[in-house]
Amino acid sequence: MTNALSIALLADPEEMAMPRGGIVGVARITDCVQAMESRWFFGRYGFVLSDAQPIPLVKCRGHLGFFYPSADVCQQVAAALLETLQ
Repeated sequence: MTNALSIALLADPEEMAMPRGGIVGVARITDCVQAMESRWFFGRYGFVLSDAQPIPLVKCRGHLGFFYPSADVCQQVAAALLETLQ
């Protein structure tokens, strides 16, 4: 985490209260863009997401970039998503 980002997170209690250390939702990637009016856009490319659905935290060790979660984690995510949609 960059120093400025860590300071911003520490200054925002809502950000600090957000769950960490797992998967908290699923979304569909619908586009890849080089510019967008969004406070979350930075860098050379950004992904446009749609159909985002929050789920209860499913513990999962993260990685840099895209990764395939274990079969067990995928099953937990699918179960949480099904429960959320009912």
